Amino acid sequence: MADEFDAYVAAVVTKLKTIDTFGNRVLDHPPDSVSGVTAAVIMDTGEAAQRYTQKHGYKDTLLIRCYIPIGADRKTAEKTARQLWTDIVSVFTADVDVGATIVVMGRLSYDAGYVNVGGVLCRALDVRPESLNILTTAYG
Repeated sequence: MADEFDAYVAAVVTKLKTIDTFGNRVLDHPPDSVSGVTAAVIMDTGEAAQRYTQKHGYKDTLLIRCYIPIGADRKTAEKTARQLWTDIVSVFTADVDVGATIVVMGRLSYDAGYVNVGGVLCRALDVRPESLNILTTAYG
């Protein structure tokens, strides 16, 4: 499962890199510092259970945390957060293909707040895509 979960995280990172606002600043871990709009894809919540006939499945909710440095321009940071929400929804309207597993994307939700990263105050946009991964391996 670890390889399949890592592949899922990598697929989400790849999709997020298609959003121009992030550029190459999409990580699979929280950043130590930020110098521009950055996203991190990290574990949030999950559960495992047998699904269907002898298939094991995982319901995972990743956390896509977007870090938007505020600087002296709070208005631009807020506009960027709103635009990122709609961009992320647009990117995840289709399933995420991770190869060996079947991933069904569920609903997306978000929370917003503020976070300090390495002394830089950022507007934080936390997006949570839900998914259902059915492993191709049969257990029995």
